[in-house]
Amino acid sequence: MNHEKSIKSESEYITRRALFIDLLSHVILASLFSIFFYVVTHKISWVFLCILGGIFIDIDHFIDYFLYYGRNFRLGHFCYCRYLDSGKCYIFFHSWEFILLLWIGAFFIVWLVPLAAGMSIHLIVDQLSKSGKFYFLLFRWNNQFDLDKLEPSYSEMAKKKKQTRE
Repeated sequence: MNHEKSIKSESEYITRRALFIDLLSHVILASLFSIFFYVVTHKISWVFLCILGGIFIDIDHFIDYFLYYGRNFRLGHFCYCRYLDSGKCYIFFHSWEFILLLWIGAFFIVWLVPLAAGMSIHLIVDQLSKSGKFYFLLFRWNNQFDLDKLEPSYSEMAKKKKQTRE
């Protein structure tokens, strides 16, 4: 029993640490790019929009969470990505197609430039940890957003986490 508890604690520690590092990297990179925008434009609104794009792109994880759990929000379940127990991964804003639409929109609506830049940086960082096609919405759609097909190693890790909780 203690061994199982130890494995669970270690798993949650690794997950918390990975989450912290992931969030910190997005905050740092979005902040650095926002400084660049301030130096170039002297517009504080562009700083805000770049940071907004770089961090709040993650709002789509809430969509995945609520699709699985409904209105029953538990911070622990969210932080440990337990919504992936659904076997589905939608994260609509985490897609190169969405980023491309933002950049196209930026030709017509100039304030979309820093928003698109922040989101692009976020997605580039995320892309480093996933297989090549994972962040293409059409790829996820063609695979019915099925985590087993999209990212088998991640799906396997999620299953192991679920087993240690049971």
